[in-house]
Amino acid sequence: MVSCGICHTDTLPRDQVVPAPFPAVYGHEGAGVVEKVGAKVTKLQPGDHVVNELPPLRCLRHLQDRPADVLS
Repeated sequence: MVSCGICHTDTLPRDQVVPAPFPAVYGHEGAGVVEKVGAKVTKLQPGDHVVNELPPLRCLRHLQDRPADVLS
């Protein structure tokens, strides 16, 4: 991971508006460079520049309870 994005869903626990334990790692978007790949990985190789986005926890809850709300 070379960098990550911090949004309002990260600043609330960071600032303890929503209680959260420390230490913590915030950010659910990021960019980096692939260091290694597993034997079954076919679309990436070491040295590739990549970005990732992970949904915030509330989106994961919606995906479990009401996937149509998230995916539509």
